[in-house]
Amino acid sequence: MQNLIDNRLINISLINSLIDKAEDLNKVKLKVDYASAIHAYIEVKSRGWSINTQRAEVARLRSLLPLLDKHGLDPESVYNDLVQMGRAAYSIKTAFIRLKAVLDFCNDFNLVVVKNKRDVLSRVNPFATYMMYTAPNRFKTANVYRPRISPLNYDEIKEAVQRETRFDEATRATLTFLLSSGLRSSELYKLEKSLDGNWFIKGKGGKIRTVFATPPKNYDLVSRPKVVRALTKLRLTPHHLRKAFATKLAESGLPGHELQTVMGWSSLITAQNYLQQTSTDKIKNKIEKVL
Repeated sequence: MQNLIDNRLINISLINSLIDKAEDLNKVKLKVDYASAIHAYIEVKSRGWSINTQRAEVARLRSLLPLLDKHGLDPESVYNDLVQMGRAAYSIKTAFIRLKAVLDFCNDFNLVVVKNKRDVLSRVNPFATYMMYTAPNRFKTANVYRPRISPLNYDEIKEAVQRETRFDEATRATLTFLLSSGLRSSELYKLEKSLDGNWFIKGKGGKIRTVFATPPKNYDLVSRPKVVRALTKLRLTPHHLRKAFATKLAESGLPGHELQTVMGWSSLITAQNYLQQTSTDKIKNKIEKVL
């Protein structure tokens, strides 16, 4: 991690020692520049992340550094530049959420963001203020996502994958397996076969769980980037397939603890949320038929 972002003003080992001794944080104020703030944020927040997740998050935050160097913590200017760059509303919103998270982190750990080592910038989080009070309407539309098919309808997704003429057989087989297994896209390439012939993976948090779907013959799976590109043609993401699978199981009446086991969730609450939503949808449909 030390090499991912240049550490200009602060010693990361010093931050780590302060974080390990939280009582000292209120006594010490460290001055950090933009790159160092991002570095510290990743260093602390990434504990437990996979190396791929770390690299992806670093890349996303590093892409915002030129805007911070150019405009400082001026959200209006940053927003306008992102629009000029052609970034979509959802992309702009996620960029602001990341910048807000970095500044919140700095406030939590008593890191004072400065520019050019001298000009101390306000500890008020300007990106949070901008999103919530100054221009909230600019970010509301970013929540609207209109795929061509319902992102939670298992049968519609399955049919769309089968009829899409732009997919080759390997892509179609991989997407079908991803949909019918409920795997995370990062888990797709970690399949192992036990001595009794069952498939399993070591998923998030190192948890081992059985995979009940059968992968394509010869384990012929296309690459993860190709999966993402293929689903983009349907205006879907790999996680939409996982959510559709979970919703399908919840609709079938699978008990919460079994749903949790199949999906590899750490909390039973997630499974209960799916079951509750399914129950609510059924009640809504019944009422609509009556009325």
